Amino acid sequence: MQRGEEAPSSTANNVNLATPLDPKGDVVLRCRKESTGASATFLVSTHILRLASPVFSSMFSATFREGQRLLAEDCPVVELGDDDPELVGLMLRILHYQGSSADYAMKAETLARLSLHCDKYDCTRALGPWVQSWLENVTTEDESARAMGFHILAAFIFDDMPEFRRKSRTATLQLEPSFVAAWEEEALFEPLLSSVTGKVRAPPNEPVVTETI
Repeated sequence: MQRGEEAPSSTANNVNLATPLDPKGDVVLRCRKESTGASATFLVSTHILRLASPVFSSMFSATFREGQRLLAEDCPVVELGDDDPELVGLMLRILHYQGSSADYAMKAETLARLSLHCDKYDCTRALGPWVQSWLENVTTEDESARAMGFHILAAFIFDDMPEFRRKSRTATLQLEPSFVAAWEEEALFEPLLSSVTGKVRAPPNEPVVTETI
């Protein structure tokens, strides 16, 4: 049995064990964080996900294996790969209109990691009002280079250039010049370091960013 495939007899169990973001959903998404082993499954609507995300729209089209399985199987299980189950769950809940007031604010590092997941699945536009709220309500524990860097990274990945410039200016005014060295210790900050130096290694099919701080 290949990765992502499930025996027909396990379909009911897969649905019953999944978090029902749509009780009438037509696919179970399963994600697992390789570094921690944490995993979660979600019963979702591909109709909602197709509207919210070009990535999911392509994934569930007939030209992709996941879409072919959707046509051939009853509520197939689709693996999302090495993702953070908690952050993917938050993203999927909001896309399924199940966000709550508890989701409006989070720590800068959590927001930065969430922004990378939203970017991966190209659903930032669908989450527009939430993105604005997240950036405005970051729970700040300190003004260290690391904490500020996570906030700037989130604005950068979410493509909120006014917020990116504002926080970048704050960083240059408040932080010691050695803040870049602190960022170099965190792999997540690579896009910011590229922006600072002007040497951007853009992913395939992505525009080169020339913004500097």
